Amino acid sequence: MKNIVVITIEHLAARALGCYGNPVGATPHLDRFASEATRFENCTVGA
Repeated sequence: MKNIVVITIEHLAARALGCYGNPVGATPHLDRFASEATRFENCTVGA
């Protein structure tokens, strides 16, 4: 059985996170978690 964790953060652009390429982004915990998990490059949400 696999565990699934979905993290949603309102008003946080992916470009602000180091795991998505920001060299200045100070998000070491999220970056480490993302390096061990699956990241999505594209996402759509139905309104």
